[in-house]
Amino acid sequence: MQGNPYIMSLITQAGVIITAVLSFITALVQIYSNKKSKQSDETLLTFKNDVNSKLQDNENSNKAMKEATIAMLRSQIISKCESYQKLGYLPEYARYCLTDLFKQYTSLGGNHGVNILVDEVLKLPSIKINKN
Repeated sequence: MQGNPYIMSLITQAGVIITAVLSFITALVQIYSNKKSKQSDETLLTFKNDVNSKLQDNENSNKAMKEATIAMLRSQIISKCESYQKLGYLPEYARYCLTDLFKQYTSLGGNHGVNILVDEVLKLPSIKINKN
């Protein structure tokens, strides 16, 4: 996974907002430059429809990105947990990484029983213990 998905989502949202603001400014310029009230009303209605459409597209995109991010985080968490269960220990750096991944996962709404797996792995010792 490259980059923080939350930051990538924010950047995408900022782009949509900037596009909407620029469309708004363009519509305002058109309204003020038109002398006929009917043309202004039509321009404003078109602008309103465009903004509503872009907002709906943004909402759909955000939902899809959130769901994809949750799925990627779940996959990474499960993969890491399975790896460290096989090793029988969880180094401190990996404990921090796993805790952070799980925190982001739950803050996005992920709750597919992964917490049980994470809790089990967090109970592992931080160094390998030989049982000879």
